Amino acid sequence: MTDVLITGGGGFLGKKVISKLKELNYSYISLSSKDGDINNKETFKSISKVKFVFHLAGKSFIPKSWDQNDELFKTNIIGTRNVINYCKRVNAKLIMASSYVYGYPEKLPINENHPVKPNNPYSLSKWISEQIIEFESKQDNLNAVILRIFNIYGNGQSEKFLIPKIISYIKNNKDIEILDLKPKRDFVYIDDVVDAFILSMRINDGFQRFNIGSGKSFSVEEIIKMIQEIFGSKLKVISHEKTRRNEIKDVIADISHARNILKWNPKYTFYEGLHKYIDEVVLQKP
Repeated sequence: MTDVLITGGGGFLGKKVISKLKELNYSYISLSSKDGDINNKETFKSISKVKFVFHLAGKSFIPKSWDQNDELFKTNIIGTRNVINYCKRVNAKLIMASSYVYGYPEKLPINENHPVKPNNPYSLSKWISEQIIEFESKQDNLNAVILRIFNIYGNGQSEKFLIPKIISYIKNNKDIEILDLKPKRDFVYIDDVVDAFILSMRINDGFQRFNIGSGKSFSVEEIIKMIQEIFGSKLKVISHEKTRRNEIKDVIADISHARNILKWNPKYTFYEGLHKYIDEVVLQKP
């Protein structure tokens, strides 16, 4: 029997997960968009039995989520429904990549018991998917883990996202143009996220949710300063002082539950993760 099925295997996180599975000698099946549409239940009929499913597929770029509601909800909810049905059919444990679903925080840091108040279509779609999984777990004994990943970053991420966008400006020796310097976010390095998936395979059966973050937050302004310091650059920073729709000022994850139950703790500080990322992508260091 194959160990793991990865949906979204061709994506940013999926490629890193596959690399880790190879390193640990796990067998796997990768399901990317070129292999089949997760929105079509027929896609799963020919997939052989596995022990675990890492459900990573989905639409994830928040600014676009307001304009792509139909496609986003179809993929993130119907696709998840099909993954659940497959897991139930083959008796596989489901480990899903969710995201920040809490909305405006009532207090910081945010633990898994904080009220859930999605403030954009993307987080709403993830929350609905989580609820479906929890329902199936309680009503039909689906074994499942939800990983609520805060702001992931690392080698291979699209330049639509903040950190690779800043790095691209610096690589091309261009002024750094940003909407707003003030928002603060909790960033977690991709290698640490991958470790959380591997550790989730080893915990007891049932239903669990875990915040996967760093426990610290940094503003856009602070991030730019750190990246410029690593590069040794002093490019001009232009802020348009434009606030995104439903912007949240600050986000910090309480990761004590993941520490206690998963035995997971981020190995990289934010600065260390940035340095490793830049060494890999730009300086081509091993």
